[in-house]
Amino acid sequence: MKRHSFLLVSLSLILTLAASQLRSQSLVEVRLAADSVQPGFTKMALAHSSHSYFVAPASLLNLGDVDSASVWTGTSTKGQPDHAFVIHFKSSLTDSVRRLTKTNMHKRLAIIIDGVLVGTPRIINPLTSPKIPAPVPSLAEANKLASRVNRSLNEGH
Repeated sequence: MKRHSFLLVSLSLILTLAASQLRSQSLVEVRLAADSVQPGFTKMALAHSSHSYFVAPASLLNLGDVDSASVWTGTSTKGQPDHAFVIHFKSSLTDSVRRLTKTNMHKRLAIIIDGVLVGTPRIINPLTSPKIPAPVPSLAEANKLASRVNRSLNEGH
């Protein structure tokens, strides 16, 4: 009986440690997204917005494909400050990102961090580098997202 209790306590401790390790890493996913209902897609609200999108169930790219994250700042076509959170994928994925974006022209990508939809950039042209920018509402938000992803990458090494 004592041995059985010891095994249950040990198993419980292992599962608790594994769960806390998983929570400390940022879950990064890139999926297809749509403006309207699509078969098999799930409705998700866009963070910091009243908009919702329909997101595909399958992840096209994830944290294991990410090299780093950064922040881009510039000026919009209306002369307003513009900010984006940019995911840099491993250089070995350049052709894959180009094919992915060429195949899905005029569709949206869902950028999901820790289960939260943070961006839905529309593919206007095939990407020629392994970077996907996601416009965000503020520079602070872009910095927060980039820091979170980079911290997760550093923890994983």
